[in-house]
Amino acid sequence: MRDYSCKDESVDFIKNYKVDAGIIKVNYANGLVDEKLLSTDNERRLLEEMKEQVLGADKFRYLNKVAFLKSIRKFLKLGAFGSFVSLLMFFSKSPSILMAILVAIVAVLMVVEGVKSFISLSNLIDLDKNMCFINNEVTLNKILNIIHSSTDRRRLFMRSNMVLTLNDMDHVSYMQLQHLLSLASENGLEVNYSYKRTYKNS
Repeated sequence: MRDYSCKDESVDFIKNYKVDAGIIKVNYANGLVDEKLLSTDNERRLLEEMKEQVLGADKFRYLNKVAFLKSIRKFLKLGAFGSFVSLLMFFSKSPSILMAILVAIVAVLMVVEGVKSFISLSNLIDLDKNMCFINNEVTLNKILNIIHSSTDRRRLFMRSNMVLTLNDMDHVSYMQLQHLLSLASENGLEVNYSYKRTYKNS
């Protein structure tokens, strides 16, 4: 998962972990890597911590929503200003170099704000994806058992135990998750789209 700590507690924020030769290698947001012995309890505790990180990411969600809206507003204002200057250049009998430079600067600033808005939106989608998984973990694993021989299962799984966990979400897109939930609904399984913090104390 992405770093939802907003740098407040990045030293303790678990981004993901990998299992290798009986060792769990835990990757933290500050770049450090910790090693733990592979055991069911250790992995369960890591997954619970990761779940709490997602459920407690209110500040991360708020900051990215604000940043997204701010960038979009700037993008639109720059676009309007750039269009106005471009029109002046078009209708001017002798467009100045200054106007051309101004349009170029506005274009660059629009690209910058576009990238910023994309990053913020991408962060929000990543958080929504993880919230979606937490609220439908049981259902998702049930549907994966139903479609065990299909390409959906082979494409989604990178783990040998064939159980989808929060740690696997880095390898699953939001669209893939929605596709699985659609299949689950078609097969009569309960799907939760509320994404509320219902699992905070689980």
